[in-house]
Amino acid sequence: MKHRLTSYFVALSGLFVSLLPAIGNSANVICIANSQTNQAFQVIDNNSVPIPVTQAANTWDDWTWRGPEFYCTATGSDLCTYTWGKSQTIGYDFSVGGGFGDLGNIKLLGGTILSLFGLEGSYGYNRSWTETFTWSQQISGGYFAQPVMVVRRRWTSGVFKGTYYKTNSACSHGDGTGGNWNLDNGTPGFFYWWNPNATFGSWTGNLAVTKFGMYYVHK
Repeated sequence: MKHRLTSYFVALSGLFVSLLPAIGNSANVICIANSQTNQAFQVIDNNSVPIPVTQAANTWDDWTWRGPEFYCTATGSDLCTYTWGKSQTIGYDFSVGGGFGDLGNIKLLGGTILSLFGLEGSYGYNRSWTETFTWSQQISGGYFAQPVMVVRRRWTSGVFKGTYYKTNSACSHGDGTGGNWNLDNGTPGFFYWWNPNATFGSWTGNLAVTKFGMYYVHK
């Protein structure tokens, strides 16, 4: 029984080694200092990106800003014409609510989990938005009009994609193979190879689908 288990372990080890790219000829292999990785088997940096997997069928409107109200004092069939005539700039989160991710105990280089949401333009973590209210709105007497900036959101969940795997080959910054995270000259490290298709962890959040300005008319 012991011989069979040993043979099984050796076979698995050989399979894993065969999956690693050749150190000398792979552009996906870099040297990363031990001080950055603590020799973790798997590490990630800003090459990793959030990938949506599932989303809710319905959306909801997040009223991120409301301007001053205008009240129409017209009587009878008369109407009021409301034009605010101003530009308003706000900052808003692209993803709010939920959790910003379980990395599955993977070492994150150079930042926090939130940095992963600022990597792709479509999944930026924070944005600035300017809306110009120059259109006119007619309202009846007894009604209020108010400029509003709305971010329409949808519950979305997904995984992260792209990770580095540790090889058994040691390296140092001084040998010409140092990567971005091997900052100290002569610092010992290990070669890590990049797999852009590997997925890990999980995240959920209310992602911004679209945004718009409007006049909210109400009594």
